[in-house]
Amino acid sequence: MDRLRDRQRSSAQLATISSSIGTADERLSGVPCPELDSGAPLFCLGQYSFKPARTDAELDQVHRLNYESFVREVAQHGDPGTGRLIDKFHHKNTYLIATRGDDVVGMAAVHDSPPFSIADRLPDPDFLVRPGERLLEVRLLAVRPDYRRGPVFSGLIWAIREHARRFGHTRLLISGLEERVSLYAKFGFDALGPAVPCGRAAFVPMALYLDPPPECLRRKITRWEKLLSRGSRADRAASLSLLPGPVQISAAVHAAWCANPVSHRSDQFVAQYERVRKRLAGLVHGAAGVALFCGSGTLVNDVVAATLAADRDSRPGLILVNGEFGARLARASLRFGLKIRTLRQPWGRQWDLAAVAETLAAETALGWVWGVHRW
Repeated sequence: MDRLRDRQRSSAQLATISSSIGTADERLSGVPCPELDSGAPLFCLGQYSFKPARTDAELDQVHRLNYESFVREVAQHGDPGTGRLIDKFHHKNTYLIATRGDDVVGMAAVHDSPPFSIADRLPDPDFLVRPGERLLEVRLLAVRPDYRRGPVFSGLIWAIREHARRFGHTRLLISGLEERVSLYAKFGFDALGPAVPCGRAAFVPMALYLDPPPECLRRKITRWEKLLSRGSRADRAASLSLLPGPVQISAAVHAAWCANPVSHRSDQFVAQYERVRKRLAGLVHGAAGVALFCGSGTLVNDVVAATLAADRDSRPGLILVNGEFGARLARASLRFGLKIRTLRQPWGRQWDLAAVAETLAAETALGWVWGVHRW
């Protein structure tokens, strides 16, 4: 039964491939990699990100796509009635996924530890235990139907190659539908034996040498490297956000985010932290008592309001409102019991500094001014 299920999964896998095949190349690894455990993208292509699945939400979508592809679409498995299909190799699989936003639109399961599904189709199983070989198997390759005409499939293949390149595997294993053998041959796959019947389909065990890759695969590698290079340059040149948030990030800030993190317990971090506090104190003409908070703008508003409320000698204040963020300051002040006077302007209009000065001169009880400055 397990043998039949493996063959059925391969049928579903390759049926999905045949409807979405693109120009790409093949390599993969199913070994967990510390560099990938964060789930950060291996690369991005337009609106798609390609990465290993790590979060519970991503894995749940993997199981649902597995169900939709191999139960509902190809009907290779009985319907468990749960809307999810968890692979029997789940414990050792690495799932490489294509995402658009938070949605998983494509996936592939890879692993490199026996048993391999292809074993039952080989005329010579000793092929799998040859000295010096590092064999890798790809299974459960699926793309959602509405994304099969885009770059998702070929992006997954490239992600498989990038994933494998880190480990130096020597050969890729796959079971190809008999009628698609010529297609796989274009990617450099060679048949390892005759087709093996399985239900209404027949599968050909195939392998692809990865090091060195065959010439046909080398050409695809070159094309993909050029494509990704053009895409990254275009993204940097054309990316411009006109939304109120998130704000654009300067090249210096982006470079800082890409640098290796510094431990918050290290002397280097403490020294840098104190330099930032000193610079901030200078900007606001304050003493050394500057505190840093990690959080949203709402947290900052609450901190300021709580600080003012904790000062028993605090006087009433003036809130400048010329948009939603100014209105939030007024609401935060009232929540903390502050006495305030608001000076309102039409939304989006600059502050009228003359009116601010006039108000402060007329109402001498006001002790502070609070506003949001977008710059």
